[in-house]
Amino acid sequence: MDERGPVYERYRPSMLARLDDGARRVIGVADEEALRRHHDWLGTEHLMLAFVLEGHLREAMPLDLDALRADVMRIVGAGAPEAPP
Repeated sequence: MDERGPVYERYRPSMLARLDDGARRVIGVADEEALRRHHDWLGTEHLMLAFVLEGHLREAMPLDLDALRADVMRIVGAGAPEAPP
């Protein structure tokens, strides 16, 4: 794994290099949320969770993170876990 985190394994470093530290942090948190659900994509649902976790949406609207995560799982579902190598 790259020392910069798991997101650098899944996305082109040249794309991420154009982002500031805050944006890279949100992408990294979103990627962790996607991986936690065994999703092989990074979608708006993961970005929304990352913005909440990073505190960007808490001031704008009161959100319950656990309820939000449950809604994402209810709507999108979990992906299939990868088989061990």
